Amino acid sequence: MAATSAACTRSVVSSPPQSDSDMSASSRRRQRGHAHLRALACCLVALMCPASAFHPRPSLASRARRGQGGRSVSSGGEELSINILRRQPPTYVEGGWTTLDLSIFGGAKEDTDTVTPERPLRVIVAGGGIGGLTLANALKKHGINYEVFEKTPEYREFGGPIQLQSNALAALEAINYVMAEEIMAAGTKTGNRINGLKHPFTNKWIAKFDTGSPAIRSGLPLTRVVDRPALQATLKHHLGPDHLHFGRSVIGYEILKNGTVAIDVSDGTRTYGDVLVGADGIWSVVRAKMMGEKWSDATKPGYETSTYSGFTVFTGVCKHRPRDVNEVAYKVYLSVDQYFVCSDVGRGRIQWYAFINQPPDTVEHMLGQAVPYLLERFTGWSLEVTDILEATLEENIQQRDLYDRPPAMQGWNKGPITILGDAAHPMMPNLGQGGCQAIEDSYQLANVLKNVKKRSRLPFALGVYGTPRLWRSAVVQGVSRLASDALSASAPLFKFPPVTIGVGAFMSFVYLPLLFTFLYMNPLSEEDRKTTMQRMSNLAEYEKGKSQHEYKTVKDAEKELDRKDAVWSRLDKEKGRFEEKPCPF
Repeated sequence: MAATSAACTRSVVSSPPQSDSDMSASSRRRQRGHAHLRALACCLVALMCPASAFHPRPSLASRARRGQGGRSVSSGGEELSINILRRQPPTYVEGGWTTLDLSIFGGAKEDTDTVTPERPLRVIVAGGGIGGLTLANALKKHGINYEVFEKTPEYREFGGPIQLQSNALAALEAINYVMAEEIMAAGTKTGNRINGLKHPFTNKWIAKFDTGSPAIRSGLPLTRVVDRPALQATLKHHLGPDHLHFGRSVIGYEILKNGTVAIDVSDGTRTYGDVLVGADGIWSVVRAKMMGEKWSDATKPGYETSTYSGFTVFTGVCKHRPRDVNEVAYKVYLSVDQYFVCSDVGRGRIQWYAFINQPPDTVEHMLGQAVPYLLERFTGWSLEVTDILEATLEENIQQRDLYDRPPAMQGWNKGPITILGDAAHPMMPNLGQGGCQAIEDSYQLANVLKNVKKRSRLPFALGVYGTPRLWRSAVVQGVSRLASDALSASAPLFKFPPVTIGVGAFMSFVYLPLLFTFLYMNPLSEEDRKTTMQRMSNLAEYEKGKSQHEYKTVKDAEKELDRKDAVWSRLDKEKGRFEEKPCPF
């Protein structure tokens, strides 16, 4: 068939033209008719033959690249252009993708590799969580087409409010300044207050840390706590509904020979893109398939490669206002094999986390009886802890076992497939950086994709994105996990006061300042640092929108807390509250 087609083509294009003087009128009519028949035959052969049968000679290919199309045949003074229908890589057209160039008389072969405004990159995002929605906003900023597939029909409030630290807020500002301002206005500022670690039995401070000063040194916004539904609603609002698909999830994919990604969707449809991004959480289908992992539990792809942290977490939100709420934002009460974290989240509410060391899938304390169980576990602890538990309604408590996964040292991409957020670096929530690192991932990935000029360079570009993100997130992962592991052998920290004092001093003056300096390194590119540079040159920017209860700096808050603590300590002794209890181990 291929030989027939080639011969047919040669017979048409090699026919020598004849002058009018050499031909009669009837001869000209016959030759014109034969030429038309031969052209029609070539087109029919082209339609029936596989694409491999049609490889134009170099001379024809070079002419096509110059935009001259196929050869012409002179037939009785008329030109007849013959362009054999060529099969093309998948091309997105109205209503879907096609594997054929439907214009058989269009001239030169279309360049499908170059990214152009008429043929932009198309990115498929698996997962519409914080990372997926942030990535979609960043892609929109750079004019990159996107489609987001989220398996839940609507968002549920799991885990309560989310802490957006300074590094994440800076990335959101760079993506969309107006959007970031709306998010920060909806949140509660905590970066200008004290945070720290407390002894659970004496209620004394072990260490205090300041997240405001490192942020100000880098020109970053101060940390906020934002209700998750408000954050999701703002991210969705700035995208619009056209490219968000709820109740539909990515369940598989295939990389086609031309590099295009064919994505299988849970409703039985298939869509196509240039890049697939797995933002579908720790049990990521995209990550498991990309890494070649097998899984026995359909609800937990990649379960065999995950690691149980040893801890389950109960989390809740309650109406409660501690007496030090104006000065203190975030407190961690440490003990052996369990610890308790609480944070002000605004509007008279406290969000808390109770971490307990136990085997996974333990069901002896089913939800519905969580408060009695937790009060028993935290018997003898500071009244600041038990007061919060008693103020919490059962229906506002959730529980989950905590898993993470070692860093993916083999890289974050395979061809045009990549991952971000918990799909790439699931981590313990001890630093509050899980969502923040996902936002950083999204910002950096969009910045890399905006500079891609050729689709064939996508695998390299995704490697450029993944390598620095791998190392930065691996540090955060490691520090988050180390905090939990250290607690299982930390009895001396609470049993011997000199050890407590020494460790507290090291954490307050060395470890924690270095940690937050690293976390709040400016994550932005040079072109996006305008806002942060303005803050660094004009610290009055941090005074905007300050309420009457806010302190100018963390040091001001700490001075006032020291004054109040002296008064509260005297009153507590008079009332018999917060007696120093013996260490139970």
